[in-house]
Amino acid sequence: MQKEARKQMRLKIAVLALALVLVPTLVMAQAPSQNIMEILSADNNFSTFTSLLKEADIKDLSMEGPFTVFAPTDAAFAKVPADVTEKLKKDKALLRRVLYFHVVPGKYMQKDMMELKECRTLCPTAGGVALLDLKVDKNSGKLISVEGAKPIQTDVPASNGVIQVIDAVMLTPLRTPIK
Repeated sequence: MQKEARKQMRLKIAVLALALVLVPTLVMAQAPSQNIMEILSADNNFSTFTSLLKEADIKDLSMEGPFTVFAPTDAAFAKVPADVTEKLKKDKALLRRVLYFHVVPGKYMQKDMMELKECRTLCPTAGGVALLDLKVDKNSGKLISVEGAKPIQTDVPASNGVIQVIDAVMLTPLRTPIK
C-alpha cells in the first residue's frame, strides 16, 4: 500500500514539475514579441505614420509602455491636405503634438473603452495633456469613433501595448485649443 502511495506521489510531483515548465512557456509563446514601433514599421500601410514618428524623434513606442496607439494608415494621411502636411513637417513641435495626440498611456483594448468617454493622450498642453473623445456603441461595446476617426482594425497586440488602426489623422491640435 505504501509503495502504491509513493508511486502516486511521484507521479503527482512529475506532473506538477512538467506543468511548472510548460505553463510559463505556453504563456510566453502567446505574448507578442514585437513592440508597437516594430509592428508599425513592418507594415507598409503605416509608412507615413512611422516616418513622421522618426522625423519628430518620438521613440516612446519602442519603449516599455504600455501604450495604446490610434494609428492612422497611409490612406488616412493621403486625405490630409498638402499644405497641412507641409506645415507639420516644418514645425517639429506641432508635429510632435499631433502625433502624441494619437498615443494614450496604458493598454486599452476595445472592450475596455466601453466605460470611457474620453482618455488622456501624451499630447502636452498648457493645462496638462489633451483628451481624446471616444464614441462607443453601448449595445455592442464596440468603438465607433475616436475624435471622428473610425476604427478599421482593433486590438492589434504588441509587447508594449496595443494598436487601434483608424481611418483618419486626428488633427485636433491644429484646429482647436486643447483642453
